[in-house]
Amino acid sequence: MMSDEVKEQRINEYLPAIFMSLFPSMAHLMSINGNSTEVVTVLSNGFVITALLWGQATLCITRCTPLDRYWAMGIFAVLAFFTNFGIIHSWNGEVYYNSWDQGSYLPACIAMGYLLTVPICWFLMETEGKVITRQQ
Repeated sequence: MMSDEVKEQRINEYLPAIFMSLFPSMAHLMSINGNSTEVVTVLSNGFVITALLWGQATLCITRCTPLDRYWAMGIFAVLAFFTNFGIIHSWNGEVYYNSWDQGSYLPACIAMGYLLTVPICWFLMETEGKVITRQQ
């Protein structure tokens, strides 16, 4: 009886990460069917690596330990690096030297979003359990 409760608790711990890692795969399926926009194409390029890293980052954030938050910050930094060089979120399916010199600014904007997520994770880690109030 106790092992069933433990299994259910473990499954509930991993569900957000599983669902988050499905989004790049669904975007890839949409691009295969031919009804893709630029956003779907950018999301689906490199979908295997993106899905793995998104799932791991989500799991690290939901576990709420300081070490896991540091891992999440590192994963978002790696995502930004991979996006900048076209390993993931490439707009034309190619690996390139710098996303700023390509025909679309969407990958560069995504990389900046990943980089902005790093200080947000740090802020959440530093303020966890504290009440933030505005002083008059």
